[in-house]
Amino acid sequence: MGAAHSGRNNEPIFYRRWRGANGRDYAQDHHGGAAGRGLCGASPNSIIQSQSTFRVHQLTRNGINLMTTRRAACSCGQLRLTVEGEPSRIWMCHCLECQRRTGAVISNQARFRREQITLNGTATAWKRTGESGNTLTCNFCSTCGSTVYFENEAFPGIVAVAIGNFADPNFPAPTISVWEETRHPWVSLPPDTKRMAKQG
Repeated sequence: MGAAHSGRNNEPIFYRRWRGANGRDYAQDHHGGAAGRGLCGASPNSIIQSQSTFRVHQLTRNGINLMTTRRAACSCGQLRLTVEGEPSRIWMCHCLECQRRTGAVISNQARFRREQITLNGTATAWKRTGESGNTLTCNFCSTCGSTVYFENEAFPGIVAVAIGNFADPNFPAPTISVWEETRHPWVSLPPDTKRMAKQG
């Protein structure tokens, strides 16, 4: 099966996926247009003949699927996100504001580009100013109160999604820990975590 995604100049890119002898997933992509419909209704022979124009992409890195679709939701399900692809950063924060925001002693979130996310439902926004002077906009469900995602004006075009809202025990672990100076001493971290006294 081929999957279509937008490529350069909004041309469709068609993917053919397969699993290699090494157990890893791969895909071939081909830009659309008059010469680019090879994977969309073409015969097997025409696909083989045009393979020189394809680029091969490995779809996994360190066991993580690079073309994953994940779904996050609030407690009642009114506010939902569909997220395409992998996060650029996964981190945890021990600052006192995040502790108040989540009601837990630690917050965990993953950073995505805004264009990776499709929003369904209605979010209510609450803004606060951090110690850095930047404005943080928290978006939560007005029905159940779950904070599903937030945006920091210091990182335009970036959305941070609370990992817990994915309800996925297999979600990759955070690799960065910030505001360590207010971390509860009984909270243990993976040994290879990058740790910062304040924000990172």
